[in-house]
Amino acid sequence: MKKIFYNFFIVIAAVSLIGCSGDNDPNDGKFHVDPQSGFVEFANGGNMITTSIICGESSVSVPVALRAPSNIDGLTVDYTITDIEGTSAGVITHSGQVYFPKGELESEIMIDYPEALSSTLEFVITLASTSRDNVEIGAVESTNPEAITVRIATPVDFFVGTYDVVEDDQFTYESVITAGDADNEIIISNLYDSDPASQTRLLINNDGTFSYPDYADNLLFTSTNPALGNVFVEGIAGTFDCNGGIDLNFVLRYGPNEDQTTDPVNAILTRQ
Repeated sequence: MKKIFYNFFIVIAAVSLIGCSGDNDPNDGKFHVDPQSGFVEFANGGNMITTSIICGESSVSVPVALRAPSNIDGLTVDYTITDIEGTSAGVITHSGQVYFPKGELESEIMIDYPEALSSTLEFVITLASTSRDNVEIGAVESTNPEAITVRIATPVDFFVGTYDVVEDDQFTYESVITAGDADNEIIISNLYDSDPASQTRLLINNDGTFSYPDYADNLLFTSTNPALGNVFVEGIAGTFDCNGGIDLNFVLRYGPNEDQTTDPVNAILTRQ
């Protein structure tokens, strides 16, 4: 009999110990945390967004994220715009606020701009304040403003920059693109890895393609070998995408009478 009661007391003691062990309670504090508290930030990590009127768009979307367990009441976030290049006031349209409807944790800032943009705009969007005290701007550990740079470029400015080039899937080198004289003209240096000072002209079309001037207007270099003479770029085709990628196909025309050509050359340019 004593043994039976002894076992009974051991079980009761064990249950009591488990019930009093608050350190291991997975629900400890669960019902005291504000499920709507959190912070807002740009969903792409604040990486610069670049677009152009040649991409066939007249607006740019800037994604914003609400980092919170839930959004029961809805949230409004105010933001400011500060110009870096050009004057955006009176050119772009936007609301100055981004709204998270009830139940939503993702939203976007929409910036509209004219299709006939005459000059490049670059500006910074900074998240400023929220409509609820339990939602902060940026993560707690962040010491920088929650900001993102947006660049809406004219066709020429969209391509200006330094590029990595892969030619015929085997040769690699670097080229720089600068603005040409015409409104739709760009200049590529060092095409064919010929000479960093060389200049190859391309004309930007609105349909995602390039046109080439007459080969006589696209001198690449002059060879010291009389059998080669002047070497020109003669275009075959050229295309581009809105990520800054360029795909060119051309031949080189050369010879004393400029009547000889190489096999077609393919060059893929990727912006650095």
